Parts: sequence; C-alpha cells; structure tokens
Amino acid sequence: MNDEQIRLFNLTEGGDTFIWEFGDGDTSHLREPFHRYTTEGIYDITLHAYSANGCYDTYVMSPAVTVEPFGDLIFATVFKPNLDGPIEIDELPHSGDAMDQFFFPPIRETVLEYHMQIFNRWGTLIFETYEINKPWNGYYKGKLCQQGVYVWLVEGKYANGRPFKKAGDITLLH
Repeated sequence: MNDEQIRLFNLTEGGDTFIWEFGDGDTSHLREPFHRYTTEGIYDITLHAYSANGCYDTYVMSPAVTVEPFGDLIFATVFKPNLDGPIEIDELPHSGDAMDQFFFPPIRETVLEYHMQIFNRWGTLIFETYEINKPWNGYYKGKLCQQGVYVWLVEGKYANGRPFKKAGDITLLH
C-alpha cells in the first residue's frame, strides 16, 4: 500500500444527497470524494443517491478496488562476517546473532525476480546472486574482504509486477 488516493466520480442525475460506502468501514457524503485504503484487500463500493422529491437509488460496484501490498526492501548498514572462515547461511540457524554475519535484505513483500550485486571501492564485482535467500557472507574467492564500505545494487520485480531498483552501501566490520 502507499499514499495513493482514488477519486470517485458520480454520474447521478437529480441527486441531492449522497452516501458512499467504500467497503472498508469508511463513508463519505461528498458528491465526488477521494478515498485512501489502508489495508490490502478487495473492496466493493456502494453509492446511495437521494433526491429532494424522495427518489432513491443505489449503485454497487463489485469488485471495485483491489489494494495490493506496497513492497519495500530494507537493508542493514553494517555487518560483521564470521572471522573463522566463510560459511553459508544454510549452515546456521535463521535467528539471533548468527544472521548478523550476513548481508541481505529482509523482504516484507513477495518478490518474483531478484538480482543483488556487491562491489568493492574500485568497482569490482565481488558478489552476485539471483536467489533472494542467498546473502553475502563477507568473503570474496574464499578470503575475508577488507574492513570498509561496499556498494550494493538490488533490482527485481514484486509479485504485483512493479519493478524495483535500489542501491546503497554496507560497512563491513572485523
């Protein structure tokens, strides 16, 4: 979800009073309201129109709106790899301090395509993966990388089809 609103257009003729039901518990009495959904789901929208001479009509759009989760990737800024030698993530439990020995994004949304690259300060590609569950362990060709700042680039596509591309840096500590 994001901060986008929808605008509803009212083509009612002869109506004076209106009640919009957005399907999420919110309502509006405006002729052409804006609405922002805060929870993912599929919603029906109902418009009740009343005229001054007592006429009444209801229009239901079903389904009217599908709200999908708005994806986001969050990356750490520092990590400390295992100093005793390279290890793979499947050799450790996926919890606690063990996870701090790797650099990877905790993903909150479903990702269909994923590509992560790590570069040293000279622009040399030192790590690359197309697997979202395969993080960088701080090693390059079996040797512990120098303490310092490394650049990462991640791109791919969320389940809703929206592409993403993010870049930043990670500080490797010993």
